[in-house]
Amino acid sequence: MIHLLTHEHWVGQLPAPEHTGISPIFKARLKIEGESRRCYVKPLPDMIECGTEVLDNQEVVSEALGYILAKYCGLPVPHTAGIIVLPRDYIPADVLQHADSVTPQGKRQEVFIAWFSEDMRTPNLIQHHMNGASEELQSRLVQRISRYLAKHDQAPAIASFDEWTLNSDRHPGNLLQSRDGQLMLIDHGRLFIGPSWKPSQLANSPPTCTNRLIGFIEKNDPSWSRRLPTQSQRHVAYNGFNVYFQDSGEKAARETLARLMMEEDDIGRVVSFLSSRLQPEHYRTAIGTLL
Repeated sequence: MIHLLTHEHWVGQLPAPEHTGISPIFKARLKIEGESRRCYVKPLPDMIECGTEVLDNQEVVSEALGYILAKYCGLPVPHTAGIIVLPRDYIPADVLQHADSVTPQGKRQEVFIAWFSEDMRTPNLIQHHMNGASEELQSRLVQRISRYLAKHDQAPAIASFDEWTLNSDRHPGNLLQSRDGQLMLIDHGRLFIGPSWKPSQLANSPPTCTNRLIGFIEKNDPSWSRRLPTQSQRHVAYNGFNVYFQDSGEKAARETLARLMMEEDDIGRVVSFLSSRLQPEHYRTAIGTLL
């Protein structure tokens, strides 16, 4: 379940994170289930510009759906996540400036819908492997991360999850690494390739997407995804996703999208698209084992 919060759950701002990505983000304490929890908060504009068009920004829907699907498919995600509605004066000035810069002209927002996830106090792969490294060493350390992922037993499942959901932005910066070496998924904002997706497009003209995680690994190990052990692990992962989705994931996805006010017909389109990609004829082709 994701939490839907108002600004009344705000406790206070925390020091800025050391590393940020392309999205405006900050840290704060939020009151969730009676407890004050450290969270990363990402305010999102309602609209975005795509070429000459101004379109609805679906990123918060993608975040929520990706989180729920990963959780119900047995992939590690932060313990707590959800949406909070925040007025402008709750958002740090530099983050607000960033958010305003990606908001279409004339669409200034006084209130933002923000995605939040609990701070798990564990580094992402870039921080874990590259913190403090000089520029001269960075290319070698990137290769180290690539080799590390090629051998990691979770990598085939994560790559398969991203292929299933058309996540176009999986990279080492949105994979956390716990002390025991387990990987945790954060940042699902680019499900269905980008933030301007529409349910009708999924149904009528399914998009295609390059798997960024596989591409990152195969810069150092070109045959990784085509080796039999990787293909077998990806088969197992897809079979598991199918079981989880039929058992409880589809219901959770429908409930999540309904809570975000998506119309029933559009919910059906999204669920049907996800279900179709869990069929053997699809994923065997994606994995490269269809005879």
